[in-house]
Amino acid sequence: MTLKSAKEFPEQKSEFYFVRKNKNGEAVFRRDTNESVEHVAAVLNKNGIPFQYKEKGYCFVLYRADTRRYYQYFHTTGRWGMYRQGGIRPEKHYHSNGIQDFLDRFFSKLPDWWQQKEKEEEQKTELKGSDYVEERDYERLKTKYERVFAFMQKSGWAGLKQIAEATKTPESTASAILRSFRRKENGGHTVERRYVVGGLYVYKLIENKDDSLS
Repeated sequence: MTLKSAKEFPEQKSEFYFVRKNKNGEAVFRRDTNESVEHVAAVLNKNGIPFQYKEKGYCFVLYRADTRRYYQYFHTTGRWGMYRQGGIRPEKHYHSNGIQDFLDRFFSKLPDWWQQKEKEEEQKTELKGSDYVEERDYERLKTKYERVFAFMQKSGWAGLKQIAEATKTPESTASAILRSFRRKENGGHTVERRYVVGGLYVYKLIENKDDSLS
């Protein structure tokens, strides 16, 4: 693909228009950005944003390094969504007025309503692989640290991916939490590590029962 300067593709005015009705009889509207693939690619390159263009899906996949988040962006309509943990495609999409509007309002900073949405989803998450009951245990296990600890108490050997999926905690965070279990102020627990294959390890928590260290 030959990338041209973004100046050659000025932003166009975009308006919503009626497309059809969905199965529930609700009106479905669409808005065209009139942006080309080359224009969006040029803007992303200008801003130093890593991306891939998926020809099969007619969309861009953008990566934000500081938050380790992936975004899906449809250049023809300005619709965007955020990939969920594990590379799961967005289940809901939102509107922007074009690539620059998306970068300014959504990509550069998570909007408050999205942060609140993530917080609410995290609060409702139940632990997998344990006898967690939300009504009984939520207040006790409301932090990532407590969720990982509760999971490791029951899981035996577990890999970072398994821990992350079970506790809804990023793998990098889960790894840091496992290391923190060894600190005296956190109980001085033992965390054993065992190599599996292909650079992957599994971990096991051996809880310290000596109250004098806690």
